[in-house]
Amino acid sequence: MSDVSKRPTTQVDMITRVAVTISVMSLAALVISYIDHLLFYSYFGIPVNSYIQVSEAVVLFLPRFISYVVGIIQALLLCVIFGIFLFFPVDKEKKKSDNKEAKGDASEER
Repeated sequence: MSDVSKRPTTQVDMITRVAVTISVMSLAALVISYIDHLLFYSYFGIPVNSYIQVSEAVVLFLPRFISYVVGIIQALLLCVIFGIFLFFPVDKEKKKSDNKEAKGDASEER
């Protein structure tokens, strides 16, 4: 049992994991999307399950999925921006002294 846990992961193992993960996530997105639409339309008393075909159910999750992806990207960008400001603070005193030194070096070269 310890031999299996110490075995290094290969690229084929990683590709297989990614493929399985994408398949499971796609199936979950379809099921959740279908249930979401059924619950939404049942609230208004519309029997939508008799009108939705499989080909339509495949694309039902796209609008919500796209909005989630855009939201995640925006959140990540905000985290990156705040991280840059937190980990690389701008010291105004140092910046002024660097500018003065740069101006002094430029005038000495002339």
